[in-house]
This record gives sequence, structure tokens and C-alpha cells, in this order.
Amino acid sequence: MAAHEAGGHARGVKENGTQRTSIPRLILVVLATLVLGAHFLRAGHALVALVIVLAPALLAFGTRWAAWTVKGMLLLGTLEWVRTLLELVDVRRALGLPYTRMAVILGSVALVTAVAALLIRVKPAFTEKPA
Repeated sequence: MAAHEAGGHARGVKENGTQRTSIPRLILVVLATLVLGAHFLRAGHALVALVIVLAPALLAFGTRWAAWTVKGMLLLGTLEWVRTLLELVDVRRALGLPYTRMAVILGSVALVTAVAALLIRVKPAFTEKPA
């Protein structure tokens, strides 16, 4: 018997129809925001860092806007990592310093940030109601 037929709910869907974020997904999102927040804190942008670190708490609302906000922030964070990567590669090249290891590390951080963004579930705007 399906969960809907038994009066239950589909896996990962709350009673109000919003998507639940699983613990492993949430851990990855939190780690990505902590690293991104540390990046901005190091650059002297404490308020930006605070907003980024607190952003995953929006997911507790379980709304589409909250999920899209966190997802968008992480996608922008991915672009920031790529920008930083390219800038540091240029600087290290100009100074004749090795840059491959740094590029691999920052590329990996950018990839993890992008994956964290893609793992955030956003419920469809319109869902078909059961008959």
C-alpha cells in the first residue's frame, strides 16, 4: 500500500507539502556556508560572513523562497570561489610561484559548494493534487 493511500505522506515531504532536507544534505550545506563565511571574514566582510553562516537556518521555514535564497547564495558562492581561484592563479603565475595544488584545492571547494547548492530541494510551484 502506498504512503498516500495509507494516509501518510511521500518520503521527504512534510504535511504542508514542503520538502525536507536530509541530514547529510544539510551537513554539506552548512559546511559549504561555513567555509564561504570564513572566506569573507578573512577578507574583512564580517557582516557578509555572518549572513552566509546563518543562511542555512532559513531552510527551517520549509518554504520555496527560503530554499531558493540559500541555493542562490551557494551558487553565487561558487562563482566567488572560481573568481578567487582565477585571481590567485594570475598572481602566483606572475610571481613565478607554483599554483597547481592551490588551483585543485580551490576548484574542489567550488565544486563542493556547487553540489551543496544543487542538493537543496525546492518543491514545485504547482503540484497535481491526488484525485
